[in-house]
Amino acid sequence: MRTYVETFDEDPGGWFGWISNSQGPKPLEIRDSCAMSRSPWWIDYNHAPPGAGYMHLLYMLFTSGAAGEHQREIAGPNRYIAGGFGTDFTSAQITLRLKGELRARGAQLHFLCQGVHDGVCTGWLLTGQTFEMTSDWSEQTVVCVPDEQQWTCLGSRHDRNGTIPCGVPGCRRAM
Repeated sequence: MRTYVETFDEDPGGWFGWISNSQGPKPLEIRDSCAMSRSPWWIDYNHAPPGAGYMHLLYMLFTSGAAGEHQREIAGPNRYIAGGFGTDFTSAQITLRLKGELRARGAQLHFLCQGVHDGVCTGWLLTGQTFEMTSDWSEQTVVCVPDEQQWTCLGSRHDRNGTIPCGVPGCRRAM
């Protein structure tokens, strides 16, 4: 099995942040080969209750498809797609090197995947495993285990009920 590693030595490598639904993607702040994230963050209200809840989307990476010109300007060349890495994340290990300050106030840092499976777009959070922000550098790994108890479907807010369905376990294989 091949391993994808992003060092941010050259550029964002295809990674990007998010401004809002209306403004779309934003460039990451890269300093000393580190991707930085600062508040205030946009609050993704698309999955408000009865969905999984409000979220901040810190970093994103497309894992398939061709990026448009605007996306390439924002995120640079996508080394994940260029490297031919797959979209089946079953049992994948996601390792982050983290350092920072965060007043979490009950929030947690999770791996999120969203994809299309059999024509249905859906998203899932790996809520059974959490990344912890630390004041000194730490390396932390979560594993995308095929255990439904470890995952929470994003769902959708009350006025969009049914637009982001749950119950499609294969979606995590089609990121």
